[in-house]
Amino acid sequence: MGNHHAPVHRFIRPDQVGEDVYTRVLGHLSEYPFLTVFHLKGCPAISPHIFRFLNGRDGPLFPALRDFFMDFILETADGKWFFNCDEDILPWEHDFKLEWDGNGWDLYGDGPSSVLQTKWCECRMIPNPLVFTPFILSAAETASQMKNLKKFTIIIPLDEIDFDVPQYFQFWLLQAGIPHKEDFLSIPADKSVRHLPRLYWRTTNWKPNEQELTAWKSVMGPDSVAYHLSEADMKDAPVPQKRTNYFGIADWYPTIYEGILEPL
Repeated sequence: MGNHHAPVHRFIRPDQVGEDVYTRVLGHLSEYPFLTVFHLKGCPAISPHIFRFLNGRDGPLFPALRDFFMDFILETADGKWFFNCDEDILPWEHDFKLEWDGNGWDLYGDGPSSVLQTKWCECRMIPNPLVFTPFILSAAETASQMKNLKKFTIIIPLDEIDFDVPQYFQFWLLQAGIPHKEDFLSIPADKSVRHLPRLYWRTTNWKPNEQELTAWKSVMGPDSVAYHLSEADMKDAPVPQKRTNYFGIADWYPTIYEGILEPL
């Protein structure tokens, strides 16, 4: 959704986690004894309790899984937001003269934008501690039960929005010997630490708190290390790629992290 102040859809009630389609699919596939790769793409609206629901099930979770990937949008399936707005950075008013502005007013509101009088803003850059923290902690608990896990990726594909303020949340768990390899982001320094189990956090103006870090490092073991990828050290590749990128656009410039890897 473009406007971070627009009313949020609600596909399920908070007490209907088991009715969420993606939670049901994940729960069903978690029992497959030979499934080694699970990638959920397309940026769906997921329940913030999707991993908590899995953790409450009997039996092993994804016993053979090696590679887990999930991307999803900022809005949750039960009508919440994973991130809060930073009003001090990006507030601006919506043009109330428009009857419809292409940003979901007919879908998510009760009338045209001229009636709703809702503030326009793309400013959700700070994790919502009531939603994001329980979600990321339960994800760590789920990952700890995947005994063959080598790579675990969670991404909210946010954009660089107006005033050149980037919004990102990208997270990787990589076991020792597994390279970081993504079409949209290159980390040359990863080669020097590939022998270690490691976590990469790409965020904008925040870092994971101690509870979140501890939970994920416990998944990886005492030799693991966590790194924060600062946007100040992100650069476009000098030569465009002659292929389709993450969003289906050809001739694009992947991002290169040129900074020094400093542990969190």
